[in-house]
Amino acid sequence: MHITDNTQSITGLILAGGQASRMGGEDKGLLFLNENRLIEHVIERLEPQVKQIRISCNRNIESYQLYGYPLITDDRHALDGKAEFNGPLAGVLAGMEEINTKYTLIVPCDCPVLPCDLGQRLMKALIQNNTDAAIPFDGTRAQPLFLLIKTELKDALRSYYLEGGRSMRRWLKRNLVTEVNFSKEKEAFINLNTDRELQNFAKGAKRPPA
Repeated sequence: MHITDNTQSITGLILAGGQASRMGGEDKGLLFLNENRLIEHVIERLEPQVKQIRISCNRNIESYQLYGYPLITDDRHALDGKAEFNGPLAGVLAGMEEINTKYTLIVPCDCPVLPCDLGQRLMKALIQNNTDAAIPFDGTRAQPLFLLIKTELKDALRSYYLEGGRSMRRWLKRNLVTEVNFSKEKEAFINLNTDRELQNFAKGAKRPPA
């Protein structure tokens, strides 16, 4: 496979199933940033990088259906006695179980300026280093929820989840992972976790370059 021809082997998985406790329980993907909802900003940047998109969500199903992409809920993985909000790992697992492309590119719904070449650069590093997954390094820390991973690892992820594992970082340590330097685009990985962060971002106070 040529590195430049890899979009047809990637499914994009947007994680929009969180509880958003720091946002007062609001569904972050559906909050407005200027004229568009957060998930619309993410879709705009992700769509050219992948063959298809799936959305992992646990509520407001009718609203997410309007975008025309298959929706995936993680209620079948509610091993903690909760029907929803089982953490990002449950959303990743449920998503990968429904994906049939060779690779899955995972991104959160609250990062409206994710790099437009994220998939390409992660794929290049994954192939060159012959690893199972690739994640960005923003100059300060790795960003494991911006993840390109071989979809076949869903079986190993399921085993880890059934063992009670909930940490993406700890699970990735069990696999061969390449970190890719995105330190020049650190602000592209900003998460809008509070209403103040969202409002400041909308005003351009912390707006990363497009």
